[in-house]
Amino acid sequence: EEYKFWKFLSGKKYLNENLTKLVQAVEKSADIKALEIRARTELGLAMRLDWDERSEKGQVVLKVTSLEQLEDMLEKIGLGSPR
Repeated sequence: EEYKFWKFLSGKKYLNENLTKLVQAVEKSADIKALEIRARTELGLAMRLDWDERSEKGQVVLKVTSLEQLEDMLEKIGLGSPR
């Protein structure tokens, strides 16, 4: 029974974390949305900005589908390999 109780609580935590992320994604500010669009356009990649307005911290999530895309992206941000 104790195991079921802890499993239930951990499931609630997982659900709450995901709901929080979902609400944040829906409530992105116009500035964050504009930055996402600009970054997608400049980098030519699928990406998203997860930004927490309260803590003023976040993360950038980039999706690349090949090593070539990754190398191109790194070059665009000034981290390309020297030739």
